Amino acid sequence: MTKLGARGLAFMGDLRQKFVVQSRTFSSRGSELRLLADLRSPHLWFPLARKMKRRWVLHIGPTNSGKTFEALQRLAVRGIGAGGGCVGT
Repeated sequence: MTKLGARGLAFMGDLRQKFVVQSRTFSSRGSELRLLADLRSPHLWFPLARKMKRRWVLHIGPTNSGKTFEALQRLAVRGIGAGGGCVGT
């Protein structure tokens, strides 16, 4: 018995079997996966979204200057849109 123990060996066996099954799935769908992984033409992705007329507004300024408040006020008045912000520094 190795250092893994019986449960560890069973887990490794299950993991190996899942890997073999996944690799067979990937090899049978190789051309589809190559097409999905092709990142050379991002300008061709999402054609309908690219045709939309959108307006981006960026609120910048020093700390505690009311950027978030102003952005939320404008968003509330407009009634439509999305907001994004910094998660942390």
